[in-house]
Amino acid sequence: MIPLKPCTYPGCNKLVKSGRCESHRRQADKKYDKERENEPWRQWIHSTRYRVAISIYKSEHPLCEACLRENKVTPVYIVHHKVPHEGRWELFWAESNWESTCMSHHEAVHGKDRFKRRY
Repeated sequence: MIPLKPCTYPGCNKLVKSGRCESHRRQADKKYDKERENEPWRQWIHSTRYRVAISIYKSEHPLCEACLRENKVTPVYIVHHKVPHEGRWELFWAESNWESTCMSHHEAVHGKDRFKRRY
């Protein structure tokens, strides 16, 4: 059995397995999401141009391309940028950098690192 430790949030004495307690984790998640929305490239994701382009790409690539390489058939969940664009316009819009992915393949790429910055 793993011994419980105090939440890493300053002044919180709730005991957890690791990291922060649920309430401080949610608080950090909200703060991270708000900060992330302020990044300039997020405007591109919310633009009509991008939504139309992604809809067309999904209609042309309706299955997860990673699953197809594994001889599995899974519907597309999200269009993934193969090379992280990091706010670079040319990489963000390059269809050659897009890949239809299912949720499990997208989370396999991003899930492990997605929340590291939060706490």
